[in-house]
Amino acid sequence: LFDEQIVYIANHADDRVLFYDRAFAPLVERLKPQFTSIEHYVCFDPAPGEPGFESLIATEDGHYRWVEGGERDPCMLCYTSGTTGNPKGVLYEHRSTMIHAMAEVAPWVFDLSNRAVVMPIVPMFHAAAWGLPFAAALSGCKLVYSALNDAKLLCDLMNGEQVTHSAGVPTVWLAMFKQI
Repeated sequence: LFDEQIVYIANHADDRVLFYDRAFAPLVERLKPQFTSIEHYVCFDPAPGEPGFESLIATEDGHYRWVEGGERDPCMLCYTSGTTGNPKGVLYEHRSTMIHAMAEVAPWVFDLSNRAVVMPIVPMFHAAAWGLPFAAALSGCKLVYSALNDAKLLCDLMNGEQVTHSAGVPTVWLAMFKQI
């Protein structure tokens, strides 16, 4: 995404917390003055001695009260890439997300079980990685992620982690086939 699209998305969604990897710290610092609603910035992997995600959760005591909500309540907001204007937000409900996850677990779809190892190559910002993270949690299977979309790295990771299920767009698979 272009800087303007990132700023648009964060401001349009009224985001209040931004979680990011240290690799994106220069981008975050550059865009901070343009964000209108973000109050907290949390780095997942800060430099040694800097506060981040681990220090944030270290303050918790382990007692969590689950929030009750309706099945039609929103659970996530994903945005398009904005190829024809500003990005458009798609608001998902808990109900549709769970129904989709249950369908993916079915034998005639992905046939996920607690013995499966799933590696969604399609990113979370793209239709929530086609719902695979939720189906993986529902079935209790192992979930494998890669920080980079590099054909050799993905192939090595799939072999090393013994991935049984994956999903990605055709360009991902074409790049992997060129590695063979």
